[in-house]
Amino acid sequence: MYPISLTKALDALRYRVEFPWGELKWRLLGLRLGRRPKLYRHIVIHDVASVVVGDDCNIGPFTLIFGAGGVTIGRDVLISSHCSIFSVTHRVDAGREQLRYRETVQAGPVVLGDNVWIGTGVRILPGVTIGANTVVGSGSVVTKSLPPGVVAFGVPAKVVRPVALPPAAP
Repeated sequence: MYPISLTKALDALRYRVEFPWGELKWRLLGLRLGRRPKLYRHIVIHDVASVVVGDDCNIGPFTLIFGAGGVTIGRDVLISSHCSIFSVTHRVDAGREQLRYRETVQAGPVVLGDNVWIGTGVRILPGVTIGANTVVGSGSVVTKSLPPGVVAFGVPAKVVRPVALPPAAP
């Protein structure tokens, strides 16, 4: 039996073990990372060269990013686990025009402002900008841009209220 302190330490490292190696791997693949990123295991990023991650960002495990249309993640952004960010999609009229799916690709850049919190399981679709200091609730699907300083959730995500920021220090 392990001492409780060792068990807690090992449990805390379960997904964090990859931090130093994961950062190196992503930098070698061409991901533009800011300072002190925290990249958990099991992150999948397609078209890495089109993705920019700001300083002090935290990307949770099992996150999927399709970067072909461009994805910019600001500073101090927290992306929880099981999120998906899509900067490419396909036109919905492809079946009617009998086009192959490769001929119907549409790209739209995704921009996450500074100090944004993306809850677990959120889906962000192409062409969306999420303003600074915004919180997106778990399980939401963001189909349209969100202004800064709001809390939004739902399918599709809608602004519910402004974020209650702590008072400034005297």
